[in-house]
Amino acid sequence: EPEFKGIEQTDIVKPGLKESVVRLRIHFYNPNKSSITLRSASGEAWADGDYLGSFSMDSTMQIAGLSDFELPVLFTADMKTVLKSSLGALSGTDAELKIEGTARVKKGILKLGVPIRYTGKHNMAELLQ
Repeated sequence: EPEFKGIEQTDIVKPGLKESVVRLRIHFYNPNKSSITLRSASGEAWADGDYLGSFSMDSTMQIAGLSDFELPVLFTADMKTVLKSSLGALSGTDAELKIEGTARVKKGILKLGVPIRYTGKHNMAELLQ
């Protein structure tokens, strides 16, 4: 299972009052010796139990074994929750970040659905630097 390292870059693609679309580059480490092909990924994210939004990645990328990689995703954010979380980020408090989803990977001739699960405490201001 890949190890979450942080968010490397954020770009607002489509701002909105109710929801916004943000392009993220998420840094991971592949602890496996084998290389894989990531075909797609999708899921949802929460901060302190509040729904932040959904993410998707629909481009194919090669991931080498025992290496860092950056996953380009589009994140559709619920602005009400994001604004609430931003207040916590400004105060420097930690939030529990939870991510759940599914990745479609290919290794040789095998095509697999791999669960994406992550939960961890993060200072939201530091996470988005």
